[in-house]
Amino acid sequence: MADSPLTPMKPFGVKLDPDAVREALATGALERYLFAHRLVLIEGLSPSDELLADIARSLGSPQTAHPARARVEGLPFIKHQVAGPSQNYDAAYWHSDRNFGPTPAKATVLQCLEAPGSGGETTLCDAVATFAALDERTRSVLRGWRGIYEFGDVMEQPSERRHADSTELKRLEDFTEPVVLRHPVTGRESIALAERYVRFTLGENEIDPGRPKLDTLLEIIDQGVVYRHRWKVGDILIWDNFATLHKGESLDEGAAKVTHRIVVL
Repeated sequence: MADSPLTPMKPFGVKLDPDAVREALATGALERYLFAHRLVLIEGLSPSDELLADIARSLGSPQTAHPARARVEGLPFIKHQVAGPSQNYDAAYWHSDRNFGPTPAKATVLQCLEAPGSGGETTLCDAVATFAALDERTRSVLRGWRGIYEFGDVMEQPSERRHADSTELKRLEDFTEPVVLRHPVTGRESIALAERYVRFTLGENEIDPGRPKLDTLLEIIDQGVVYRHRWKVGDILIWDNFATLHKGESLDEGAAKVTHRIVVL
C-alpha cells in the first residue's frame, strides 16, 4: 500500500504533502480530503497565484473578489489582502465566508505572501466536532435557535464600507438562519455564526435585545475544537466553510501580513 500523502494535525485537519498536490487536484482527492477533515494545510511551496487558482477550480467555482480594487490582475477571483495593526478589526470575529447571503461558501483557499513576525494567526474551529461533543440537551436547545443577520446599519460604518464596493453592497440581503446547519455533502451538523452581525430571536418574531445567546455560543466555540495557524510564507490553508468557523488574530505592533484569498462556491 502506498504511503498516504496526509499527515494528521492536532486537534483537527491534515497536512497534504506538497509533492502530492497536483495529483490530488487531478484525481479530485483534494475535495475528498477537505470534506473528510474540514481543514487542509499545504506547506513548503513558493507563493503561486496559478496554483492557488488551480486549487480553487478543483473545488468548485471561484467567486469574483470584492472590492474590485483588491483583485489580482488577470485573476479577478483572487483578493489581495494586506493586514497591519491598524486593521485588526477586519476579521477578528468568528464567522464563515459566504456568498452575500445565507449559504456558506463551499471553501476558502488562503495563501501567505508575507508572514508577520508575531501575531496575525488564523484561528479555526471545527464546528462539526465542537457541536458533536455537546450533550444532547444542549444540542437540542441550539437546534431551536435562529440568528438574524441585518447588514444595512453595519455596512454604513466606514470600517466596513472600505472593504466593499457598490456591487457588493447591493447584493447584501438580510436573512434569518438556524444556528445549527447540516452539511450538504456529509450530512453532519455544525454551528453557524457570523459573530459581528448576528442577533437572535426570542420567539417567532421577537428579537432578543441582549447578548446571552451570543455569549453562550462564543463560550462553546472558544472551548471547542480549535486550531490556531501561525503563518509562514507560502503556506496554503483550505477550509470547509460549512464545517468550520474562523477568525483572524490581532497583529503585534510593527507586524504586517499579506495574503491572497479565493472563496469557492
